[in-house]
Amino acid sequence: MVHLPLFDLPISEADYVREICGYIKECSCIPDDEKRIIIPAMCLNILRYIDDEYEQEKLLEAVNMLKYCENGLDRKIRLAREDEAKKVTENFACKLLKTDHDVTAVHELTGLPISRIKELKASL
Repeated sequence: MVHLPLFDLPISEADYVREICGYIKECSCIPDDEKRIIIPAMCLNILRYIDDEYEQEKLLEAVNMLKYCENGLDRKIRLAREDEAKKVTENFACKLLKTDHDVTAVHELTGLPISRIKELKASL
């Protein structure tokens, strides 16, 4: 995996990384001691060849990276904090909507997408 750039592949490195991640996810026959070597290497390849951060996170989850990395806990904490911040912002948006603020004003005050504000307003 470290030598991907040296090979003349029929597909892009990113597509190759995606395929290997799919194989790791689907194949339950890889022994755990080998996964401890393969998965960190895949992490490096995911971060190197996959540009989209959302796709990176999905691929890291697919190969169960959190199980093998210490910083997985840091990532879980960060995601939990982001979820909590989103809930707080949405609660604030609901309070604004209840006090008859219009959707545009709530968008400007919270930064939430207008489509999400409309969903919140419909659920009140």
